[in-house]
Amino acid sequence: MADRLAERSLADLNDYFAALAAAEPADDAEGRIEQLAGLVADFVSALVSRPNDMRARYALVLDYLAADPLSGLLSSESPLLAGAFAAAPDLLKRFGFLATPQQGRDIMLLADAMTFSRTVHAASPHLQLDVNAVVAAYLRALPRVSV
Repeated sequence: MADRLAERSLADLNDYFAALAAAEPADDAEGRIEQLAGLVADFVSALVSRPNDMRARYALVLDYLAADPLSGLLSSESPLLAGAFAAAPDLLKRFGFLATPQQGRDIMLLADAMTFSRTVHAASPHLQLDVNAVVAAYLRALPRVSV
């Protein structure tokens, strides 16, 4: 089950990185922030559109946390996260940010946290966070390449 969940999430992540690779960064800094925030929001939406998978993933992670090697596949040692952590800094740089590996990791963990929140609060519209706004705020705090 964990392998199937990881495969479907990896497919979503590959689609996300393909969309990023195909996107031509906007000419202005604010446009790039909004563009990249929208792409991250699209990725979170793609994951949330599989609510049964997300609920199963988070239930398994919490149930087996630190007690079973399965938890690593779904969390800290996930091939999904490893690929995302490796690719994120270069993608941030492509959009004009001076991103460290830690900042690349952080934006992917932020996306995962927002996926969790959107999954947990799916039946409570008043608790749905604005993924686009949260990511845009994070991006505005990152240093940018001088033009």
